[in-house]
Amino acid sequence: MAKSETEEMQDYMESDVVHDHEDKIQLPFGYGEIKGGMHIEMSKLLESYKDYLIKNDEFIEDNCDCNELIITANGVEWKNIQAKCVIFCEGVSTQQNPYFNWLPFVPAKGEILLVKIPKLKMNQMINKGIFVLPVGEEIYKVGSTFDWDDLSNDPTEKAKTHLIEKLDDLLKINYEIIDHKAGVRPTVKDRRPFIGIHPNHQEVGVFNGMGTKGALLAPFYAKQFVEHLENNTELDPEVNILRYF
Repeated sequence: MAKSETEEMQDYMESDVVHDHEDKIQLPFGYGEIKGGMHIEMSKLLESYKDYLIKNDEFIEDNCDCNELIITANGVEWKNIQAKCVIFCEGVSTQQNPYFNWLPFVPAKGEILLVKIPKLKMNQMINKGIFVLPVGEEIYKVGSTFDWDDLSNDPTEKAKTHLIEKLDDLLKINYEIIDHKAGVRPTVKDRRPFIGIHPNHQEVGVFNGMGTKGALLAPFYAKQFVEHLENNTELDPEVNILRYF
């Protein structure tokens, strides 16, 4: 409430405490509401954009082995495709990329549950230790966890138990677990993206480490990176990979 009264936060935070859904959620003091928050269904967005690129003959689906990449006087060549530059956007796999394996990734495994909660009937996302995100048809995404030791993509009972305990503390109503998923985040040491051209190979670049705000950061920094590549404008020093070279 104190933050919502400040001028810089009034566009983003409601000033009143909300007491809706108290018969379904354990919120004895109510909750604060964020203005204008929304969720982008990234899988649908990416699939739609992929279809667009395919229709415009601008998409090739293949495995890229760095050993097959040939740096030439005019740029790069790969499987008879010639380009001025190649940009790697490989997520956590960049750790195995010989051009960028020196970047200090700190990978973090995360796990989520998909649960069905017929009686909740909320369009808002709840955030209290965990997030509960509506994805349609009475299904909610619940997460997430952090693990810096087990970096497999396999779901674990430990994480599942943790999420169930958190959800039980939050909900007053019954739910059904539909699915349990895991993945490894390309987390960065200083929580800033990795963007830039290799200091010794001007034909090779990287665009990675967007983090949990990737839906916001990626378009912003993609535009900045294009300006850097095409017009030699400066990259934000906080994201430029040269900070680690």
